[in-house]
Amino acid sequence: MKYRLAILSTNKPGYSETFIKAHRDFLEGEKYYYYGGYIPFIVAKKNNASNNKTKDPFHLLLKIWKKYKKYIAFFIYPLLFIYARTKLKQLLKKNKIDVVLAEYGPTGASVTTICKQLDIPLIVHFHGFDATRQDTVNKYKQNYQTMFDYATSIIAVSQRLKQSIIQLGCKENKIVISPCGANPEFYKIQPDYQSHNFIFIGRFIDVKAPHYLIESFKRVSEKYANATLTLIGEGEELQKCKDLAETYNLQKKVIFTGKLTQLECIQKMKESFCYVQHCITNALGQSEASSVSLKEAHAAGLPIVSTLSGGNAEIVIQTKTGFLVEEHDVKTFAEYMIQLYRDRDLVKTIGSNGKEHYLKNLTLEKHINTLNRVIQKAYFKT
Repeated sequence: MKYRLAILSTNKPGYSETFIKAHRDFLEGEKYYYYGGYIPFIVAKKNNASNNKTKDPFHLLLKIWKKYKKYIAFFIYPLLFIYARTKLKQLLKKNKIDVVLAEYGPTGASVTTICKQLDIPLIVHFHGFDATRQDTVNKYKQNYQTMFDYATSIIAVSQRLKQSIIQLGCKENKIVISPCGANPEFYKIQPDYQSHNFIFIGRFIDVKAPHYLIESFKRVSEKYANATLTLIGEGEELQKCKDLAETYNLQKKVIFTGKLTQLECIQKMKESFCYVQHCITNALGQSEASSVSLKEAHAAGLPIVSTLSGGNAEIVIQTKTGFLVEEHDVKTFAEYMIQLYRDRDLVKTIGSNGKEHYLKNLTLEKHINTLNRVIQKAYFKT
């Protein structure tokens, strides 16, 4: 298709936002990627570099804002807000954008007025926190109503997230469910089903509760001395996890790799036999809407142990492609880890079931095709 598509997001595609990078890489049309906050006004080149970062003097103000915002917010925020709106509007006009895809609800809510002024169709992609985290919902709920009225379509990554968006006031017929899939490279993985290693990949944040993995793994380690647990990623919970591993004297068995590239993550999956992720709902009501990491594990053929949190039950089929336990249930979580460590025939069966289920229902290709249809519908205004 020859239409011009603007993809708006808060940040450059990062290692924890592979789904946004996939949109940028695989969606049809001539794509322009804008980032820099909920009103994105920085244009990214294809190599992810900004083409105006060093030339635009307003970046000095942006840097000052990020460093000192709690002291100068009253003075700087209105200027930054006005500038961002003006800049984005100029960019959309200059690049003759036909359709806007806003990543995250607050981004869509923040640019609705601009899209209306320019008569550009708006599609908003919700990813989870934007419809479930209470402080975010409270802040943007009123603007969401205007956005829902104007937007051509709203994308939800799970049935559960769809229900949350409906509760916020969106008409059901505007919502399209489309789980984000895994990079096709994960299909090529042949796991080592005789490995001793459990693996987790993701941000060290409260909704992923990585410390519970260490609590469960401690029980596994007491039965199987050769077992190891590899935790890949960074975040505010990382030091807490390292301290916990040291408290349990598991420093040599729990491996913290830090942030890795996708290719490095794929290699680590090849060296593992089971994927673990103990998702929870945090104090603000936020949970995993549709974990990409779980889909990557299914694509790789790894059995999964996770929790009945967020949209996980829409990905993992209980006892067939993995095991799901109640949030915070460290004991049962560990029992399933032990069961899989002990029974490698079961590991292979469940892992193979997971790959088959993924390829039939959850692929990135299916997700991209759905988004392309939604974008084309908006472009042709059908």
